[in-house]
This record gives sequence, C-alpha cells and structure tokens, in this order.
Amino acid sequence: MFKYTINIETEMFLGILSEEKLKKNEVRIEVLYSCDKEFTDYSDIYNNIMHFINSQKFNTMEEAVIKLHDSIKNDFSIKDVRVSIEKIHPLQMEYCKGVKIIYGTFE
Repeated sequence: MFKYTINIETEMFLGILSEEKLKKNEVRIEVLYSCDKEFTDYSDIYNNIMHFINSQKFNTMEEAVIKLHDSIKNDFSIKDVRVSIEKIHPLQMEYCKGVKIIYGTFE
C-alpha cells in the first residue's frame, strides 16, 4: 500500500463574517490518503481539490473540510482519506497564526 500527502497553499471563500464573504482567506490544505494501486495520478486529486474550492463558498471550516473529504473519497474511490484545512491569520484574531480543522481517517 502506498501513502500520499498533498499540500496546497491557496485562497478560498471561507467564513461567516461579511468581509470573508467578499474576500478570500489564505488557507493551507493537506490531504493524506492511501492507495493499493502501483500508480496514482495525484495531479488529478490536486485538480479536483482546486476545482472544488474555487467553485464554492463555505460558511464554516467544518462544512468545507467534510465536503472536500467526501468529494475526494467518492470521486477517486479511496478508502482512507484525511483532510485538513488551516485558515491562516483569521480575521478578528490578531495574534493567531492559524486555525486548523482535521477530518477523516488515515492509517
């Protein structure tokens, strides 16, 4: 079994504040998954992630991480997937470098 990690730094609409609905937040997304195949085109998963986050706006981090996790799991028939989203320098939290949420299983 092979194990993969994809790390992405990008921006997405994520948050309940009115400013967050108008301006994208800087985020780090990490996807860990395992696969029995000898070859997996991780660029397909990367492109799926980018399309997914750029085609929607999310109110909460929980909503975003669950939907992204389910999208990857269903679109690529992968059993073990763990997704994390970290909002970098969240609004109204002056001294906070980031808030991270993790969802899914990975062994």
